[in-house]
Amino acid sequence: MHVYSTSQAEDPQNDDEGARPSKKPRTEHIAEEPAHWDLKRQHALVVKSARSKTIERSRITVTVDQPVCSLDWHPKGDYLLSLSRPILSNELQSRSVRRLLLHRLSKMSSQSPFSSTSKAAEWRQAAFHPAGKPQLFVASSRTVRIYDLVQQRELRCLRLDSTGDFLSSMALHVSGEHLIVGTFDGRFNWFDIDLGNVPFKKLKLNHGAIRQLDSHRNRPLVSAAMDDGTLLILHATVSDDLLSKPVIIPVQLIRTGQPSGASTIFSTAFHTRQPHVYTGGADGSVRQFVAWR
Repeated sequence: MHVYSTSQAEDPQNDDEGARPSKKPRTEHIAEEPAHWDLKRQHALVVKSARSKTIERSRITVTVDQPVCSLDWHPKGDYLLSLSRPILSNELQSRSVRRLLLHRLSKMSSQSPFSSTSKAAEWRQAAFHPAGKPQLFVASSRTVRIYDLVQQRELRCLRLDSTGDFLSSMALHVSGEHLIVGTFDGRFNWFDIDLGNVPFKKLKLNHGAIRQLDSHRNRPLVSAAMDDGTLLILHATVSDDLLSKPVIIPVQLIRTGQPSGASTIFSTAFHTRQPHVYTGGADGSVRQFVAWR
């Protein structure tokens, strides 16, 4: 896992407002340090080719025990959240809370946000609260649990209510008040966290498993990457009025042109400002799709 930076990371003004690691991480039967940090200082090195220019600066490498399956940046930029894959042959490490680590760039330190939990082996994805609240969203096969990092307690447990549904991906609305969950049987689930612990809206997409979801930061758009090589764009309108319910409408099905032998799309991401969307396919390609008028 590599972190590139052009300047030194700044400390948050108030640690209580952002994610705060637990003071006493569990360290029994495993190495003392949860992650190894390495800083490579590099003055602006420019590598030019016929079609591109690469500028390399200082690089931080964070090495954890196992391959990483989920990453998320804190909105303030000083924290990185990583979740490692479970080890089927090692029950102790699969249940270790140190599968989930908070990495702080300004101090070059890593800690587990939890001192103990019985659900660590089931974790599949983790994310910060997108509005910067000191909360973590941790997804397992059928639930998404919301934790308070300051008080070290569980706040909510959101559940899939359909038998046979297993979570494949989750994404958070920029407000942090809505959660989007995709399943392996192709169901799109929208949770309004204030309304309850079960999905407010469900859509059956019929394009195979939903591999990844993304919510645009500045526009009411959601993308869903699916097994058969298609990308679905949905328009999701959310209002601050408590009496108004979210309106979710599928608007565009994009056939990405993946080859037949590697048709699955494993990842999708929106441009931070423009209505452009990117996909990562099983063939190793990255494709960009833009809105044409």
